[in-house]
Amino acid sequence: AMQSNETRAPAAAKLKAAVQNYDWGVRGGGESCLVARMAGAEVSEDKPYAELWMGTHPKAPSLVLDEGWNGMHLGEFLRQNECFNGSKTAGLFGGDLPYLFKCLSVAKALSIQAHPDKTLAKLLHAKDSSNYPDDNHKPELACAVTDFEGLCGFRKLEEIMENIRAVPELQQLIGQDVVDMIESSLRQEIPSRAEALKQAFNKVMSTSEDQMQERAKRMIDRLTSTKTRRDVEELVLRINQQFPLDVGLFNILFLNHVRL
Repeated sequence: AMQSNETRAPAAAKLKAAVQNYDWGVRGGGESCLVARMAGAEVSEDKPYAELWMGTHPKAPSLVLDEGWNGMHLGEFLRQNECFNGSKTAGLFGGDLPYLFKCLSVAKALSIQAHPDKTLAKLLHAKDSSNYPDDNHKPELACAVTDFEGLCGFRKLEEIMENIRAVPELQQLIGQDVVDMIESSLRQEIPSRAEALKQAFNKVMSTSEDQMQERAKRMIDRLTSTKTRRDVEELVLRINQQFPLDVGLFNILFLNHVRL
């Protein structure tokens, strides 16, 4: 191993990982909160513990706790001890890690996000670094430690059309012209389907707050009074308890619901 400040790097380094207290995290230090249990610090019962970050992200870098390193940022430690990263990775990224390893403890639904590709990520970062602080595309991999539900990627257009037919409030948001476009695109080639999906989703997301909430309330009232509901409709009711009349309720009808 290389040496730094007369201190030889350990075979394995103990890290202090950063905690993110986002509102959707599990509150307090109960057994169900993995993030709080792994944080290694005093836990506040009224604070949410959402994410544990292990990496070199400048927003919340991990610290090296081993004796002689005095809480050094992991990135600086890796720059001084290339053996931990390997020469190829160090040559490409310096002391940075090309990934951010996280543990999540989720109590309620997270915000819906759209990740750009690498080219668009660089462009957005160059134009507006305050809102796009990262020039990476940030593809994600998830491994469920306990039962987990998520929304990921758009459903097949046939499934979306099935939801549109079953949910009159969604039809009203989209408008008959776009509904007809989707129906037509299902009989054509893939490119027209992508455009139809784009038009439908844009209609939902660009509708005024008042109009959207009016239709969301109608949908919730109708589903609440319905005895037999599909799985996706049960999910809409569940998320409405967390975020009443939010536009994300309609997003659920567009996105794949996955269980891990």
